[in-house]
Amino acid sequence: MVTVHQVRQFWEQHPLCEYEIPFEPGTKAFFDAHDALKSESTDRFNMHLWEFDKHPRERVLDVGCGPGWLVQEYARGGANVVGVDITARALELAKRRLELRNLKGEFIQANAESLPFDSSCFDFISSSGVLHHTPETEKAIHEIYRVLKPGKKAAVSLYARHFLFSPILWPLTRVILRRIFLATTCRNNSDGIQSIDDFTKLYDGDYNPMGKSYTARNIQSMFSCFSSLTMEAHYFPKRFIDPFIRIENTTVLRMFDRLFGSMIFAIVEK
Repeated sequence: MVTVHQVRQFWEQHPLCEYEIPFEPGTKAFFDAHDALKSESTDRFNMHLWEFDKHPRERVLDVGCGPGWLVQEYARGGANVVGVDITARALELAKRRLELRNLKGEFIQANAESLPFDSSCFDFISSSGVLHHTPETEKAIHEIYRVLKPGKKAAVSLYARHFLFSPILWPLTRVILRRIFLATTCRNNSDGIQSIDDFTKLYDGDYNPMGKSYTARNIQSMFSCFSSLTMEAHYFPKRFIDPFIRIENTTVLRMFDRLFGSMIFAIVEK
């Protein structure tokens, strides 16, 4: 069984996006490239879900802040933002990012499964592609519920287990994914992709110990403690497809983002 220690160890050694960005983590060039990656690729069609401009002077929490992109954007929007991450390295990078942008935020090293906050103390909570990497994902979701104020919202994205992973399509999907992985930096263990769980684990690096994916039904069950839930699929990984076929039309990309989105965004209210 994968432990929290193993997860922490991997991400301490491999900060988010260090594989893809050709600049030293912590430099202005690194953060500028990461900003562009988020705005032009990973979050291009789902920016509205993060509500960056809707929480001035409110207390916002980002669970699993990594190098601090979400924290940066909430700080720009005037929020009193707190970033939590399991690794000291991520918090160092996030602090440096805000210093370079002349922004303010608070950072705390903690496990998402046991958040060090009082109940009902945040006005908005975000978590981008994080909770599928922790052993007890449902426990982390309940922690988000606990520290969120009644009547307030959270936005959480998790890996999607959609129709391309169905038993009928999986053999073909696996062949395609193996080809893509071979052309992608530090994701070269294509022979290791046997199951869907192998893919969701190896997507974040050859030695990533844990990655899980969920159906819409799974997510409905995991977030059942909340009073309301809406879901949207987003994030078509265009940059990994470009070596094989380039798609530039915005309308087509938006359609692919929703049809083949590799993330399900759960927008919930307590």
